[in-house]
Amino acid sequence: MTGAVELYVINVDSTGLAQITHDEAENLFPQWSPDGTHILFSAQYIGDRFDFHRLATIRPDGSDRRVITNSLFDDIFPEYTIDGRQIVFSSSRGNLISALWTMNSNGSHKKRITEPALEAGAADVSPDGQHMVFINQAGTELPSNLVVSNLDGTHRKNLTERGQFIDPVYSPNGKRIVFSGASAEGAPFNLYTISSDGSAPTLLLACPNSCWVPDWGSKP
Repeated sequence: MTGAVELYVINVDSTGLAQITHDEAENLFPQWSPDGTHILFSAQYIGDRFDFHRLATIRPDGSDRRVITNSLFDDIFPEYTIDGRQIVFSSSRGNLISALWTMNSNGSHKKRITEPALEAGAADVSPDGQHMVFINQAGTELPSNLVVSNLDGTHRKNLTERGQFIDPVYSPNGKRIVFSGASAEGAPFNLYTISSDGSAPTLLLACPNSCWVPDWGSKP
């Protein structure tokens, strides 16, 4: 291991650990493609005067790496749609704090789907492919909400009151969402679940030193 933020793959029984990127830079937010043939991630590129993150794909054996976005702004938190044909991602392109974009899985036909004032980010696509959950005020210290909408960003609904929320992820059956939340700025982030309609918020795990980036197993 290099000490850099690289990508690794490993079997579920903890065997077969293998490093698949070798950049000595930040490779973040990996997501498997629905067919399991590629991993989508955000890769750091460092220039003479600035650094930024582009979206890239790579095979699980480290081969066939392809850069699919190329701008002087950060593209992060990528997520495939259920059919694998499109990608939803967060970006600061256009000098915005954060907004949600969609594009084809090859990087073509990019389209911003949330207005700048919402400062939306960190989207997760529902298992039925019809909705997504994300946070507003992403990349800021302002209170945020968990928000659900159609996949094109329309018909938004707040699931929570304003607070400190990050990392929302749908359960495999789409009925609940797990996320990290803090009671106030500077407080540790605990793990919570909430129904996809905003009801029944539940403390899942209190974390004295904060818990981040939760995910589900194969069953909720």
